[in-house]
Amino acid sequence: MVYFMCDNENHSQQVVGGGESMPDKNLDDFWADAFRAAGRRLTSQRRLVLETLEASGEHLSAEALYTQARARVASISLATVYRTLAVLKEMGLVEEHRLGEDRCYYESVRNVPHYHFTCLQCGKVLEFSTPLVRQIERELSEREGVQVTCAHLRLSGYCAECLSAQAASSEAATAKCG
Repeated sequence: MVYFMCDNENHSQQVVGGGESMPDKNLDDFWADAFRAAGRRLTSQRRLVLETLEASGEHLSAEALYTQARARVASISLATVYRTLAVLKEMGLVEEHRLGEDRCYYESVRNVPHYHFTCLQCGKVLEFSTPLVRQIERELSEREGVQVTCAHLRLSGYCAECLSAQAASSEAATAKCG
């Protein structure tokens, strides 16, 4: 698996760990290398937050991340989670998203660009990828002479389950009236 670190200041990405893949490196070695390269220490709390994010496979709020991390290590505090997320975000190891709500959600930086759909009713988040965004980036670059360094696409609407529930509710109401 290839991991990318985002340079938030210059809006660029670089492959970390060298090459197309890192078959001989586990995540712990990757994280240790990334922290060493940044001149920082990979503390047990930082490792715990990274491991919890990786294990969840979801977009977690800081509070949900804290709850899951605290289930593993009771001594971690919410303040430590927030400080750690700030460091990880600055290092480009974690992305922060606002997915249709007032709070932020976090996920580990992925090796493939992906985008988000958020259901306005239940809050479900669906990740998806599409080559169309890359096509738009190329066309914009060719037409306007710009260099796109980052693309975010967030769609909102209603998921299939909520649409089905709405349709069933409408049919039931129609049947009552008719």
